[in-house]
Amino acid sequence: MTTDPDAVRRQYAGKSRLVTRMSVWQPTVTGQSPQDEAAAAVRGAAPSSVIDVGCSIDMAVTYHVADVHRALTEVRRVLRPGGLFVSVTNGDRHLAALLAAAAGAPLTSFSSENGADALRRHFGHVERTDLATRAVFSGHGTAVDYLATFDADLAGGLPWFEGGREYAGATTVSFAQ
Repeated sequence: MTTDPDAVRRQYAGKSRLVTRMSVWQPTVTGQSPQDEAAAAVRGAAPSSVIDVGCSIDMAVTYHVADVHRALTEVRRVLRPGGLFVSVTNGDRHLAALLAAAAGAPLTSFSSENGADALRRHFGHVERTDLATRAVFSGHGTAVDYLATFDADLAGGLPWFEGGREYAGATTVSFAQ
């Protein structure tokens, strides 16, 4: 995944790319989704106001930040005392089998594996919920369309397959105060 501003703009150019990304994701086998977990935390905090920092329809854009610690310093600065910061990020194993098939690299640098440590540098209390999300593709074309929202070369590297496929995701919802 990239932190290059031009590449990020291309990835998020138009709503159709986000719709394509969202369309393949299914909740965990127990019915949990990162969006629902994040929304429940916000509702539970009952804030009088909300600051939206890099939020998108898919709630997982922190990996595009070039300087995570600088960004978290700023989040901490503007968050009211007792306020809650909710972050959704993917893990290093997120779509690993799909990316390996397409000869791609992991999608994230601020990840499930290092996100909590980064948050602890800026917040006194950090909790996390790990979710075994899953991407379901009805066929090769939907997988190619999905990968093309990141990079056309990545999409072009996916070998042909018949029928549908499911790939494991790895997502963490972190709560920091």
